[in-house]
Amino acid sequence: MQIKLSGSIYTGMVIFFIITSGISSADVVNMEKVSFLEGNVSSLTIAENYTYIAQGHDLVVLDGTNVSNISEIGRLAVPWEIHDVVISGNYVYVTNGTNSLFSVNITDPSSPMFEGSFDPSGLVVDVEVAGNYAYVIDHHNGLIIEDISNLSSPTQVSSLNLNDLAYGIALSGKYAYVTVWNGLMIIDISDPASPIIMGNHAIPEYNNDVYVSGNYAYMICDESNTLEIVDISNPVEPSFAGIYYYAADGQAYDVAVSGNYVCLAVCGGLRILDITDPAAPTFAGSYDTNGSVSDVEVTGNYVYVTEDKDGLLILDLNTGTETTTQAANSTRNSTAGKEKLNVLCTYTFPILHLKAFLH
Repeated sequence: MQIKLSGSIYTGMVIFFIITSGISSADVVNMEKVSFLEGNVSSLTIAENYTYIAQGHDLVVLDGTNVSNISEIGRLAVPWEIHDVVISGNYVYVTNGTNSLFSVNITDPSSPMFEGSFDPSGLVVDVEVAGNYAYVIDHHNGLIIEDISNLSSPTQVSSLNLNDLAYGIALSGKYAYVTVWNGLMIIDISDPASPIIMGNHAIPEYNNDVYVSGNYAYMICDESNTLEIVDISNPVEPSFAGIYYYAADGQAYDVAVSGNYVCLAVCGGLRILDITDPAAPTFAGSYDTNGSVSDVEVTGNYVYVTEDKDGLLILDLNTGTETTTQAANSTRNSTAGKEKLNVLCTYTFPILHLKAFLH
């Protein structure tokens, strides 16, 4: 997840169960809150049975072995507010309000420890890590590549000015896919010391986030309220493949892909799209929330979503006869499909509002 560039950063976390044979939804979603954690959460990343969240100034480790009873097992305070959290191997990397990149050793998840930090000169809005390198997106200066083989003293090995405002990054193979104001840039990073722009796909508007799966990149285009699918099979000449309009749902904040489905975080909840045919993505289901959803992560059979009012909800998608049960405090509506959502538990966080800082 990248740092959001406009409006507020919303918090909370929702978890949905995905069945591998397909995603759909039902007429009524039944909710029951069984646990909660006070504090703010603005980002998350997942590895095995652990979820790592940004809660204000703290990196918090949650044990999700029992999804009906997620519990905190570790916590580490960092300077300033944490904006983004990514994981690679035994380390978590966090960005904060001073635009620093911190590395945290999570070999023992119950006792996270600092390893090192890097302070680029610009404004860090997104980061991905692969192998011994961190790929940092500087909003004004483009791509910065850091050698993190020595975490106590990371060093910059190269930078690439994209001559445009940069927003998000995804890595796949030897390429970095970077969203800029005017579209998507594909960069060959096979030699981290000498990144090379291979191709670009022009979309003249604010392009927020990107997710890469197979031969396609899935881009959130904020101004037109669309999800654009780009064929990247030829990195020198990426081409338009398909488009989905989510205008009625307001702004989208994050996107993730699982098999033939896209999970799209929008103001009103989660939208699930069938991308079996990338040229004609279709609506497959939805889950409406009380507030805005800002982050989506997919791992195994689960989708993790941050939401600003109801916090962490664990939903189970089961096939079978539809049922209608109203919990004490809330219900959710979902549409289309033949399966039903059963809430296993919720994990609630108060709202964190941050002023927009990019222009």
